[in-house]
Amino acid sequence: MVGTNGRPLTLSTALVWFRRFREMAGIKKKVTAHVFRHTVATTLLFNGCPIGHIKDILGHERLITTCNFYLGTDKRAAKKAHRDFLDYERAE
Repeated sequence: MVGTNGRPLTLSTALVWFRRFREMAGIKKKVTAHVFRHTVATTLLFNGCPIGHIKDILGHERLITTCNFYLGTDKRAAKKAHRDFLDYERAE
């Protein structure tokens, strides 16, 4: 990424910009850009976005990297599956 002066963006500048934009947006909680990255990826997944598209959006080289981080993160779905499919009376 390139800064406004045409030179590469430094980490310290990126952190200052992120803090400034977070404050401008009125976000009081101290969150990082990485937290936003995970939030976007998880929201995409929960809303039905294919994992391959999420891989591309995040810029992961390998699909397994995305799968390791984001598949299995929806504990709600796991609990529902447990309730729906673990029926001992039906398993005769």
